[in-house]
Amino acid sequence: MLERDFLLTLEFDNEVVAYTTQPFSIKYSLDGGKRRYTPDILAKYRDNSFKSFEVKPLIKFEKPQNKIKFLALRDFFLQKLDHPLVLMSCADIYRGAQIENLKRLYPFRQQPIQVIEGSESLEIPTLLTCGMLQELLVDVTDLPYQCAMQFIAHQYFDWDVTKPLSNSTQLIKIGEISCTL
Repeated sequence: MLERDFLLTLEFDNEVVAYTTQPFSIKYSLDGGKRRYTPDILAKYRDNSFKSFEVKPLIKFEKPQNKIKFLALRDFFLQKLDHPLVLMSCADIYRGAQIENLKRLYPFRQQPIQVIEGSESLEIPTLLTCGMLQELLVDVTDLPYQCAMQFIAHQYFDWDVTKPLSNSTQLIKIGEISCTL
């Protein structure tokens, strides 16, 4: 469940172009012995860089033997694989309402932005609330809620993702919004 929720955050990271789980295994040395390790996730980014991720409850990262293990692995990844191994705990993933918001928005992220006839005259202010966005869309679409959620899911707006998404959520428009052909 923790890994699944972390994958959801990658789905909303516009810099991530691809990811895979259990991507490869390596052999490394620790305390004079040979060990095998498989990262949980490998992500590729727009700039062609990579990051491997280990996703675990924080308590597991805090165990003394795991601190030593992951310190060695992080060095190994940087030196031998030329990309970082990033440790992600529940504290990193479950920030406020982030996961619940992303779960709510995920279906809208999978849909393309609707083409709305007559929307070229639609003026969307830089600062507004989610409810105000829906009200603006009432005149140009029969589905103002769905359209607003698509804009938010496709990150046309910045907002505090750690707070529950509601009609009073403050949105900041990022760039121009196009919903025409």
